Amino acid sequence: MIRSFHYAAHSALIRQAPLAPRPEDDLPLLQHWAQYWYVWVSVAFLTSYLDILKPVGLLPEDPEHLRILLDAHILEKAIYEIGYELNNRPDWVKVPLQGILQLMEAGS
Repeated sequence: MIRSFHYAAHSALIRQAPLAPRPEDDLPLLQHWAQYWYVWVSVAFLTSYLDILKPVGLLPEDPEHLRILLDAHILEKAIYEIGYELNNRPDWVKVPLQGILQLMEAGS
């Protein structure tokens, strides 16, 4: 779901940015708001998801282990998306690439 939220935010950006009066001037602000929406929707989803799964005992209890597991899953999904986009929508390959860059920046 987290990658889907990223796609939702950035696909809206890809479609709406050219409609702005001055796309080159408005793009940084639009990117900021797309990222803001993506982060907060992801936090809300992940918080609820983890609250529900915690009593079941399927996930690691150590927060660092859980973060590594989540980051690995998100990275694997984004790498798969690169191949998909290159084969089907080459203009969209920047969406999973941005996701990978953001994941790497968050990890450092």
